Amino acid sequence: MPRGSVVIQINNESINPKQAHVKAGGSVVWTNFSSYTARVAFPMSIMDELTCKEIRPDFFKTADEIQSIPIRGGTLDLVLPCPLKPGVYDYTANLFSGQGTVDDMNNPQLRIPGKIVVK
Repeated sequence: MPRGSVVIQINNESINPKQAHVKAGGSVVWTNFSSYTARVAFPMSIMDELTCKEIRPDFFKTADEIQSIPIRGGTLDLVLPCPLKPGVYDYTANLFSGQGTVDDMNNPQLRIPGKIVVK
């Protein structure tokens, strides 16, 4: 059942809920409870589905993805910059043993797939 806002918990080897259901216009937040530094990544196509075009300060564009700033374990909640249009969106939580630096970014120790369903 969709909710007005949803919190997605990143753990050491999983995310919860794996498939998050949110109402159109609702917010999505990730919290990192793992011992890793995490980044959330969406395919670049997500830009057409956001209800805004400015994704900073928590997200930025790469050559082929939209990525989040590093989410250090237990220290930061990451918020999607604006609501998504109705649809189904795949993303990946990438976990790094380092500090989420540029060197770490291309070499995550774990890639955990997730899904956001907006109704």
